Amino acid sequence: MYSKLYIVNHYFSIITEAYEKDSDTAAQYLGYAYAEILALDSDPYQLRGRIEKIRMQPEAYGLDETVEEIKLTRSMSRKGHDALLNALSAFNKTSEKVVGANDYSALALQFFRVLEIEYCEKPLKPIAASVDIEQFKAYAEACTNERNQRGWHQDAVYIRKIIYGLLSQAGQNALNSKKMLDVIGKNPVKKYRIPGAHTGCVPYSVACEAKSYVMNSLSEVITWFN
Repeated sequence: MYSKLYIVNHYFSIITEAYEKDSDTAAQYLGYAYAEILALDSDPYQLRGRIEKIRMQPEAYGLDETVEEIKLTRSMSRKGHDALLNALSAFNKTSEKVVGANDYSALALQFFRVLEIEYCEKPLKPIAASVDIEQFKAYAEACTNERNQRGWHQDAVYIRKIIYGLLSQAGQNALNSKKMLDVIGKNPVKKYRIPGAHTGCVPYSVACEAKSYVMNSLSEVITWFN
C-alpha cells in the first residue's frame, strides 16, 4: 500500500507537469489547493512552498476571494451557507437598472437573514439541545420568593457554562463585550431587515450595504463558534 504522502507527491508531479504545459485545469487544481492551505492555515503535505515556486503569489491570481469562500464553506452551518449562496445568486442577477424596480428591501433582507440563520444554527439550537430541562426547573423552583435569588443564580451559571462550551475564546470575548448582540442588534435590524419584512422600501445602494455588512460580519462571526 502506498502512503498518502507518496500519492500526493505522485499526483502533484502530474499536475505540475500539466500546469507547465499551460493546462487550465491544472492551474485550477493548484489554485484551489493553494487557497485551501491559506484558508485553513494547514499544509500537512508541504505543498505551499512547492506551489509558490511554480506560480505567482496569491494576490496576483486573485485568490483572496477564494480563500474567504473556503473559510465560510468550512465554518458556516449548512443552512446558513445555503442561504448565503442564495442571497449571492439573487444579488448577482440583480442591478439598479432593473426597469421599474425602486425597492430592493427583499434583497437586503435575504442577506440579513443569513446572520439570523447562522445564530440560530450555531449557538441557539445546540444550547436548546444541551439544556437539561429538569435540572433547569429544579434551579428555578429553588426561588421561593424574590429575595431568594440562589436558584436564579444557579440557572444563570448553568446556562452560561453551556454557552461558553460552544464558543471559542474570540466568541466569549464577543459575548462579554456585547458585540455578538450588536451584529444583529437594533441598528442593522432597522436598516436591513425591517423594511423587507414589513412595509418599508430601500434603494439598491442599501441592499449593497447589506451585502457588505453581512459578508464582513460573517468573516468574524465564523471565528466565534467551536
